[in-house]
Amino acid sequence: MSISSEVIGLVDVVGWVVAVISIVLLVREREFHLKFWWWIRGKEKRSFRQACNAIDKLARMIRSRRFNVDCIIAIDGGGYVVAGMLAGELEKDLRPLKMVRNPKGEVKSVDETSLKALGDIANKDLLVVDDDSDTGNTLSVARDALQEHQAQVILAPLARRTDEQLNSDRDNYKLRPEDYPLWSWKTKSKVEMPWAMFPEVKKG
Repeated sequence: MSISSEVIGLVDVVGWVVAVISIVLLVREREFHLKFWWWIRGKEKRSFRQACNAIDKLARMIRSRRFNVDCIIAIDGGGYVVAGMLAGELEKDLRPLKMVRNPKGEVKSVDETSLKALGDIANKDLLVVDDDSDTGNTLSVARDALQEHQAQVILAPLARRTDEQLNSDRDNYKLRPEDYPLWSWKTKSKVEMPWAMFPEVKKG
């Protein structure tokens, strides 16, 4: 018994449809596995495009709120990237601030040589920038050190924890929502920035 050309054509169409659906499902499954992997690691991953849009949002926020900024202070590591782009957007001076960390990577103090290199910062309005404020410890240590030299400090991380987290877990979070007048993202977990893959931008 011969099979008509119409049936063969229908089988071909069904085959192509099944193939396309299979590819779509595989792509979605891969995306799910990637998201699941980052969720297991307790991190939220961001792309370069998302980061650039967030930095642009931060710059617009600073302009719209008319914050007076004499100089942008870049926290070492990812803060260099964000602060560098922000300084270009706002056309402000940029100065790095190196932190002293213990073997676990926890910030303990500000590097004295780096602090002295900032020069006379008394009564200056300093915008302190980092890529992600997790517990708030790094920005807290930097703020205290700069304020000891009579500087006016504004904290501006690209990402910070949610208000609920900052208010509920006061033992682990050093800063409160009111300590962050500027930010682009509120996140429930640590953010994996796109530049984390480059060893040159690692903390310290």
